[in-house]
Amino acid sequence: MADFAPPGQPPQTPGVPENFSLIIFDGFEGLNTKSSRPAIQDREISWCDNFMPIGKSNLRTIPDAGAAIYTASGGRTIVHCSVFTPQSGITYILIFLSDGAIDYYAVGVGQGNLALAGTYTVHTPIDGSNPIKARPSMTQWGGNYAIIVNPETTGNGLFMWDTTSLYKSGTLGPDVTFHQSGANYSSAPTITAYGGSGTGATFSPIIQNGSITKINVTNPGTGYGQYDAPVLKFSGGHGTAFDSATGHCVMSNNSVQSVTIDSGGAGYNNAASVSVQFIGGGGTGATATVSISGGAVTSVTITAGGFGYISAPTPFFLDPNNQVAAATVDIMPFGVSGNNAETYFSRLWIANGNRGLFTAAGTAGDFNIADGAGAFQSTDAFLRIFYSSFKQSNGFLYLIGDSSVNYISGVQTAGSPPITTFSNLNVDPQIGTPWKDTVQVFSRAIILANPIGVFALYGGSIEKISTAIDTTYASATVGSGTILPSAAVATLYSIPCYCLLYPIIDPITNTSRNALLMWDGKRWFTASQTPNLKEIFPIEWESELTAWGHDGTSVYQLFAANSNRTKTVQSKLWDSPSYVTGKSAVRVSTLSQINSGNVGNISISIDSNRYTPQIINEPINLGATNFLTTSSRCNQYGELIGMTITTTAPDMTLLSATIVAEQPYETEI
Repeated sequence: MADFAPPGQPPQTPGVPENFSLIIFDGFEGLNTKSSRPAIQDREISWCDNFMPIGKSNLRTIPDAGAAIYTASGGRTIVHCSVFTPQSGITYILIFLSDGAIDYYAVGVGQGNLALAGTYTVHTPIDGSNPIKARPSMTQWGGNYAIIVNPETTGNGLFMWDTTSLYKSGTLGPDVTFHQSGANYSSAPTITAYGGSGTGATFSPIIQNGSITKINVTNPGTGYGQYDAPVLKFSGGHGTAFDSATGHCVMSNNSVQSVTIDSGGAGYNNAASVSVQFIGGGGTGATATVSISGGAVTSVTITAGGFGYISAPTPFFLDPNNQVAAATVDIMPFGVSGNNAETYFSRLWIANGNRGLFTAAGTAGDFNIADGAGAFQSTDAFLRIFYSSFKQSNGFLYLIGDSSVNYISGVQTAGSPPITTFSNLNVDPQIGTPWKDTVQVFSRAIILANPIGVFALYGGSIEKISTAIDTTYASATVGSGTILPSAAVATLYSIPCYCLLYPIIDPITNTSRNALLMWDGKRWFTASQTPNLKEIFPIEWESELTAWGHDGTSVYQLFAANSNRTKTVQSKLWDSPSYVTGKSAVRVSTLSQINSGNVGNISISIDSNRYTPQIINEPINLGATNFLTTSSRCNQYGELIGMTITTTAPDMTLLSATIVAEQPYETEI
């Protein structure tokens, strides 16, 4: 603010003129680039880069990126990064590479390979020219596994990973459905997948009180077809008294003609209690009865061959009187892809163009309509091209489109066969975003950025929050050759901040750069990191919010280390008491708090509307004292006076800066 002395003759202050005023810069109310530099409020900041305005007399330097924790090898580049935190508590950064491979970095542990080259389709260029087919997307199913979706050209763009196995089209899925847990198991039985064309699957059971309570898929196998439906065969674990029966179907004209018994099993003592189901194959309606001899299934009599079978279904024998376990395992779905995914209401929801897909309740891979899964397509005029992001918050699933926002609520599944219903209502018919990676949950709000600004979605309403930086925001156009904007949420000095990586024209250097536009819920400011970032992403663990990013080659934690990169803050150009009155700046002083003992400098530019800025550069030892003052003579004149302060101090807080100005002049008009 500008604090001018009252009229009259004040006591003479050594080193300053008699008729002086103090131009004090210490309000630090945040960045305002929408208004011109003379028009902003006294407490606002004209430019604030690598300084965080925490409050009055509290403008602190922002830390830099830490050392690289991962670097791509073999000339490959990084396309995208996502984060998975399983129940183990180890955070995994999934790193999608330009050759279609996926690496990972386990924070604090090390790196490894998740998938080989060619696993997913790489869409280029990774910039603003084609945001619908730019980067893969990832969510997670509780702490069980990461779910990856990609807008694949082949249509098979759904993957799951549990830190051990990668599940994809042609493999088994990670979920095993129990029909009977079995009894009297004293040791782990041998478990094999039976039915379908795949091979190589392995399993590991968990036994409690003699029953199998969980089965982990330790190898999902390969070569499974779209209509395969394997069952699990259990052998041993409690002697030879109980064992699974298995068989295969002989087909004719897309119907089941007969069943050949491959293993009669053991423990089947009453044919009336044994049922046989025909699963998979793409058809329906086959039924049969069984014959039993000596505790084994000896034959199957077809009572209805069914119809519409594309491949042979798998016969599945169930007997509640047999103590053998019975379970099925789904294969990973074929033909599922998308540009974004989210988990909501115990289902997986996938955005795919102007369509939404969702799984059956309690599953992340069952897209069978007969089980309650489904799809919906937007017919609203305000969805121009595609859904860019599905995001859960406040009990709703928000469908964020390129030009609109809807929300889903009231999800329920009922009936036989089950049908899932829900409400799909519009929040805003004009505001959305094509940039899915800018969408972040920020406390009770969802924040998103689009070509005209940054917006906060609060429940059923959306409002623009970036008005204060409109000029900076509009200084660059996202398109071919620029980065595709992305965002993260990080806690700086105990304050959560929304961080948007966005290309701007720097008003100080008049050059283009990828900047971090930062918002703490009230104030805007900007930042940069030493790496030239291409994408940023968040990690949250135990309520600690951190931001990470990559420069196309290496991955870094942001705001993790102090450095001597330049920090810049610029005041308004003061005209008080009027722009018709000239002012002569004769002295400038600063007050800073030193937070770490390092050598740096403070450079002060005295700016005016008439003359070239006068720069005062004072190398100082910032470790000399906790509080540091500087005071220098200057000689600058103009109707408008302000200052630009830069420092290379690794960690300091600017408390105040003051210009002593003499006002003997009246501007000629």
